[in-house]
Amino acid sequence: MNDMKNKASLLFGLIIFVLYTTNLSATTVDQELDRIAGEVAGLKLGFGTYILGSSLNDSQKKMAARSPVDKAMQGTHKFQDGEVFVVVSSDNGIILGIYKEYPEATRKQMKSIIGDLMFRHGEPTAMAHDKIVYWTYNKSGKISQDEFDFARQSGGAESLVTVKLSSSGKIFTEKEEDNTISSVYVMITSDPLSKLFLAKGSSNKVTKK
Repeated sequence: MNDMKNKASLLFGLIIFVLYTTNLSATTVDQELDRIAGEVAGLKLGFGTYILGSSLNDSQKKMAARSPVDKAMQGTHKFQDGEVFVVVSSDNGIILGIYKEYPEATRKQMKSIIGDLMFRHGEPTAMAHDKIVYWTYNKSGKISQDEFDFARQSGGAESLVTVKLSSSGKIFTEKEEDNTISSVYVMITSDPLSKLFLAKGSSNKVTKK
């Protein structure tokens, strides 16, 4: 009988420990999410008044309510303001992603898009397959191509924010006259912020069970 009581007490203690550490983990994720969001917002990267990592202001909240976009990831809502699409945490209104899309961009439009990005961000950090251009940032600012290559080869820390242009056609071409039509996306995201947001969602699910 005493053995049964001891086992029951041990099991109860184990349950309390699991619940405590789960809640502690969730709290830690919340704190880290706020910290990373602050670092991301400090870079002031975005489109117009929408800054990655910042929280929606009252005017932006009204726009979000007026112009929702379907198919948002669980725990988020997405809306459109002109040509800008914004993905926001449903919980606290933190901006998790911002993008523009150009479904039928002409060569002239492509040059204009690239020109605007280079004006804002300088020389690209990296390019891939002639169809993707990156500008990557850490909390101190933009990462140069040499810094990026060194970090990638040495397994260094991931970038804090990435500005990425992705095109269905070649971004740069030697042809002066080119009638190519491309589907183009320009996205501003933070892998660390997105990972913490997903971790927070997982923690909340465990806590609620």
